[in-house]
Amino acid sequence: MIDIDPLNDSNTMITHYLCQIADDHLKSDNQELSIEYINKAKAQNNHSIRAYFLQTRIEVDNKNLTNAIKHYENLSKVSKLGHLLLLPILFKLSKESNEEDKVISVIENIIKEKPEVNESLAHLSIMNLELDQKIITTSLIEYISKQIYYNEILKFNEASFTTTINNQDFISNLRQSLHKATKNNYKYTCNNCGYKTIALSWQCPTCRSWESGNPINFIS
Repeated sequence: MIDIDPLNDSNTMITHYLCQIADDHLKSDNQELSIEYINKAKAQNNHSIRAYFLQTRIEVDNKNLTNAIKHYENLSKVSKLGHLLLLPILFKLSKESNEEDKVISVIENIIKEKPEVNESLAHLSIMNLELDQKIITTSLIEYISKQIYYNEILKFNEASFTTTINNQDFISNLRQSLHKATKNNYKYTCNNCGYKTIALSWQCPTCRSWESGNPINFIS
């Protein structure tokens, strides 16, 4: 018998059809129906990136930080997208409840398991200038310190530049400059066909594959 769907694309399409309905209901402030369709989507694919994303948004809307963090953690295990898309709203919610330490603790644990997450946080610090958490700016400093040009600069005056790069005003100005310089840079690419975009799309406009978008290094 010929397998007419070897990549299980039909199952993937159903998942995203259900996620789209859930998203539409969420935009209409109908959480009950949104949750119903998210659960249907997860029944098709329990590791759907978009389903995790929608679940986190719902918990944030309900100001349930603990559950929101839980979904963010689950998403971080399968995709880097959670760091760029969800951390800004998690930090905003945690600030309101004076619980930023909970979010930071989770990020620190994720970094211990996946040190490469520091790069995602460095990118986030440039994309979102409103974030002022130390763990975000520290990731940017660490990212910069690993670049080739950093070692070249140190050859001239290591003590002076090391002091400068740890200065808050310098970091703030650097973030603003990089944000302006990279504002129109491609930030996501399709893992399937390589199509690049500035903003994330759940479905690639070129090859039509779902959940294939992945962050790329836009400041190297």
